[in-house]
Amino acid sequence: MGRLFKQVKSRRLLEKSFRKVREHAVASLSRSTRQALAEFEKDLFSSIDKLQKRLGKQDFQFSPQRGIAKRKANSSGYRPLVVAPFEDRIIQRAILEVLITAVPAVRGVMSTPTSIGGIPGRGVKSALELVTDSIARGARYYARSDIEGFFTKIPKSLVKDFLRAHVKDQEFLRLFDGALETELENLDELAEHRSLFPLGEDGVAQGSALSTLAGNIVLAEFDRVLNGRNILCVRYVDDYILLGPDEIRVKKAFESSQELLRKFQMRAYSPWADEEKADHGPVASGFSFLGCDIKPSIKLIQPGRKARLKIIHDIQAIFAETLKALAEALSAGYPVDRRQCYAQVMVRVNGMVSGWAHAFQFCNCISTFESLDHEIDKAVSRFNREFKRLFEPASLRAIRRFLGVQLLQEVSSGIPIGDWPPR
Repeated sequence: MGRLFKQVKSRRLLEKSFRKVREHAVASLSRSTRQALAEFEKDLFSSIDKLQKRLGKQDFQFSPQRGIAKRKANSSGYRPLVVAPFEDRIIQRAILEVLITAVPAVRGVMSTPTSIGGIPGRGVKSALELVTDSIARGARYYARSDIEGFFTKIPKSLVKDFLRAHVKDQEFLRLFDGALETELENLDELAEHRSLFPLGEDGVAQGSALSTLAGNIVLAEFDRVLNGRNILCVRYVDDYILLGPDEIRVKKAFESSQELLRKFQMRAYSPWADEEKADHGPVASGFSFLGCDIKPSIKLIQPGRKARLKIIHDIQAIFAETLKALAEALSAGYPVDRRQCYAQVMVRVNGMVSGWAHAFQFCNCISTFESLDHEIDKAVSRFNREFKRLFEPASLRAIRRFLGVQLLQEVSSGIPIGDWPPR
């Protein structure tokens, strides 16, 4: 058994990978994802043990995934998301951890200073610091774009060849190859959307822990060539921005980026032709990048409009889902799922708000945050009113259950000793 494969299979790494996957699952709006998490961590030791045994089988294979054609915001198009079974996501994460910690060539790709997405220790704040620093040093013009259908066009063969040139552990390479493939269990359900998914030679699953790394490997030359000669190119996965002294030089840099992408049958939306998908102009006029609105003239950075609307929409969706589940349970007379109880739902909403706040903590727009707090206050108040109305006729015990406070008499006492307690 090779050294890298042993690392993937180790309990320490599988537990660490579980914790990373759990972070996303807890905040997920998908009930099936949250249920899979709850099932896995019922007996975490046993679940990790089963993963180790599964990896130890010579005929190990990843399970088929589920494809979701998600409609893009403010668009008639769809985004092909791929959701792997919960256990497979943990294994994919463990593979990623080994690659970025134990393979020098991968660490070299990750060290590119202007590549931000999927790099440990870097995030939107890192990208915006590069952008604002470039403006402070004299950049006066920008062009922002993203790569059309990026994940569906990543050449898997190039990624695999790159690893084979630097990794000799054959078991690990076979595991990586399997993790990179896309096999969907619900192709018939997807109907006309099935062609969106990466089922052939090219393309990786959007949603996999390994997809961003694959993209960073493929675009390593892109990042290197486009920076220099008074041009800065900051790339966050498939979004990138070019900054330079004037429109002529920025436009020339964008044309160079298109030439580099054509090697992989990719293209970016033209800021001069696809104004809905891309943008360009003097930096002094302000611009958007990575979900943030940037106004250099007044030194303002704030969450973009889409991000602000989404956090309110997601909170409202959680409250609506909860009220529906509680009403159904009350009407049918069956126990409520504890995850839908008041206390647990409030913890979940708090986690979502805290995560959003952490993502935008570098923004300096107090009035924007105050306005959002006002909207969240209204959503919480509305939920409280509906909750109270729903349970006004219920008994105190029923209300306690739905609040999420455990009833002692409903806790199993296990195996009785002798004849005690009496029947």
